[in-house]
Amino acid sequence: MHYSIYKRSYSLFQALENWGNSGKSIRMRVFSLLQSRIVFNMNVPKQIRTYCPKCKAHQTHTVSVYKAGKRRALAKGERHHKREKKGYGGQKYPLQREFAKTTKKQTLRLKCKVCGYMHHKDGIRLRKLALT
Repeated sequence: MHYSIYKRSYSLFQALENWGNSGKSIRMRVFSLLQSRIVFNMNVPKQIRTYCPKCKAHQTHTVSVYKAGKRRALAKGERHHKREKKGYGGQKYPLQREFAKTTKKQTLRLKCKVCGYMHHKDGIRLRKLALT
């Protein structure tokens, strides 16, 4: 049974290898297919009419892009990290040097014009988000 599964996957691999005469590797072909699904630029209106969980009705919301706040040096996690790095022994966990992703997920911050309640809307992966 295992042999037939291996044989089937090997034939699929051969089909992918022989696909196209461009001379590109399988990895490059798959990456180009995946890249075609990524939205590069997106225009978002500055005002959106959507559901407000506080008003429990659809209201007009102003849209802005969420930005992380300034890190506090006296926060417990920051103090713990500083203490762990202190002295001999080096870094306690590996630093990320190479990033796999080429885009970031943009989060939208919606503010209700009626009650002022703010909530976030998870975005999609894109290179550039423009508020129009």
